[in-house]
Amino acid sequence: MTPLILLTDISYSYNRGKPNEVTALSKISLSIKKGDFIGIMGASGSGKSTLLHTLGGFLKPDQGEYLYKGIDIRQLSEQTKEATARITEIIQYLIEDTQKANESIQSSVEAVSSQSTLIDQTREQFGDVGKNVETLLANIHTAEQSIQEILNSTSAISDNITHLSATGEEVAAASTEGMRVTAETVESMKKCKEILNNIYLLAEDLKSSVQE
Repeated sequence: MTPLILLTDISYSYNRGKPNEVTALSKISLSIKKGDFIGIMGASGSGKSTLLHTLGGFLKPDQGEYLYKGIDIRQLSEQTKEATARITEIIQYLIEDTQKANESIQSSVEAVSSQSTLIDQTREQFGDVGKNVETLLANIHTAEQSIQEILNSTSAISDNITHLSATGEEVAAASTEGMRVTAETVESMKKCKEILNNIYLLAEDLKSSVQE
């Protein structure tokens, strides 16, 4: 069976005969049959593009023979050469598009990983906010109880003043209790203020993380 493409000792050099001559292909032989799937692999500068351009008719080999369906490529019409060259160009585009797709996929994987990290950090920060809110509510409840005690002590003082039968010692004791409870309430409110400030700082950190 005649090969679809047959290369025999194909060689090609850029700037041939000049001091900066570069040999891209050296005695390349290749046989491709109809239905074959061929992959051309190699490092950058190894001659992959030169080989494709030779197959497509872009470049004329310096040496060797190129047969297409048993016919010397030099005998093909210009129209056939152009069609073959166009196919080679499409193949080259496919190679480049595949590389771009791989790079895009890698970038997407890195972006997803970065987003996952940000989500985990956000979840942790929300957890800290939740704990501080619980502490704040507990302190608010304590403050409410203290305020109620102040009201009760104030009521007792008022009752003692209203009823002159109460002794001076009892009034003083009630006033002292009211001052103690008031001091505890002030301390609780300071703690509430500190917790609220921590929540504000956490919210600012969370805002900065989301913006980044």
